[in-house]
Amino acid sequence: MGVALTKALANQPQPARVYLMSAISRLLCFWLPHFAFYLMKKKGIGFQWKIQGKRSPKRSLSQADAKEAVLFDIVGQVVLQFLMNKFMKLGAKSSKTLEDKSDSDSAEEEKGWSGLRTTGPEPKWYTHVWQIGVAYLAYDAMFYWSHRFMHHPKLYKHCHKIHHEYHTPIALGCAHHHFLEGLVQGFNWFIPISIAGWLNKGNGGLHESTLFYYNCFRWLETVDAHCGYELPFSPFKILPFCGGARGHDFHHREFNGNYGATIFWDRLCGTDTDFWKELTEEGVLLAGVRQPL
Repeated sequence: MGVALTKALANQPQPARVYLMSAISRLLCFWLPHFAFYLMKKKGIGFQWKIQGKRSPKRSLSQADAKEAVLFDIVGQVVLQFLMNKFMKLGAKSSKTLEDKSDSDSAEEEKGWSGLRTTGPEPKWYTHVWQIGVAYLAYDAMFYWSHRFMHHPKLYKHCHKIHHEYHTPIALGCAHHHFLEGLVQGFNWFIPISIAGWLNKGNGGLHESTLFYYNCFRWLETVDAHCGYELPFSPFKILPFCGGARGHDFHHREFNGNYGATIFWDRLCGTDTDFWKELTEEGVLLAGVRQPL
């Protein structure tokens, strides 16, 4: 799909193309899943997988967030994509037109420290995979420590407390945060994929289609973590290193622990101890009822 979008938007200016590809990834992987979870709750579908059962956040909160999310799509996305596009292309004046010997014999222009490029063929599938994998691991490290830092008692009430207005997380709640936290998360989002591009400098850099796939992956991952459903077929449940909805639901109920997107840093730093204690002593929470682990 990334290559199809690249071709369809080939005649658009590069900033407009980046914005449109980002907007499409958000539509497909943020809004559509959110709408699906909304319908599930409304129709009672999959209630057996709803972690907190009948508990739901205040309707006024979710309605206000829906309006803010639409406003962000209209205004915020334009500003964010413009700034992050500039950030990823810092140092572009010193970039050179390079020959990508692994994927093509055509010249491709890698721009800035991230090696972002919009010309030349789409990379091989394994280039998408390893760059997104590297970016996700880097993101996890940045997210864990910035997230844990925001839970410091002297900082929490001034910023991150807004995100925790959702004691019962829903998909839409992933984008509910203070402006300052949104700025931090913006860098947490774009620095890791820029690093993946930097690691590939001189060999194709970071193609905009990889950036599109990365955006799709990240939206799906954060929506899944906040959805409030322990779906047995979720890829983020099947992958053993992902924290998933169950882990992040605990974080929103208890306010501390399970800070990471994956289990790595929490396991290393011991910040998942209370989570595992709850599971072993009280059982798994599903449909609002405890079940043996």
